[in-house]
Parts: sequence; structure tokens; C-alpha cells
Amino acid sequence: MYKGTSYQAVAWLGGQYSELESGGLSSIVRGIDASGAMYGNVVRPDGSDTMSVVWRNGVRSELAMF
Repeated sequence: MYKGTSYQAVAWLGGQYSELESGGLSSIVRGIDASGAMYGNVVRPDGSDTMSVVWRNGVRSELAMF
């Protein structure tokens, strides 16, 4: 969803439209796996970089970078 100056990741959770907590300036879901986990990117709060994340049941976790 576009919110004026940034994108906000959204999903249908439990039959309801939900904005996914991102912890950053902007977020986007790029894919969903067979278990329903959503993968995407979040722009860090200071705008310095992006981080890869996964949302499971609407809860965000940062993916480790190797």
C-alpha cells in the first residue's frame, strides 16, 4: 500500500486487512511461501540501507545476512 511518501507492507491475517509492522521507513512483501510466511524488505529507520525480513503471522523478524 502506498502511504504518501512510502510503501507499507500489508496482508490478510485472520480474515482481516492488516498493515504489517515494519520498524522502518518503508516496507514491501516480495513473496509468500507454502507455510504463509511473507518475505520482503524494509528501509531502515534512518534511511541508510534496507534489511531483508520475514513476517510470520504478522510478526516481523530480520533475516541474517551472510
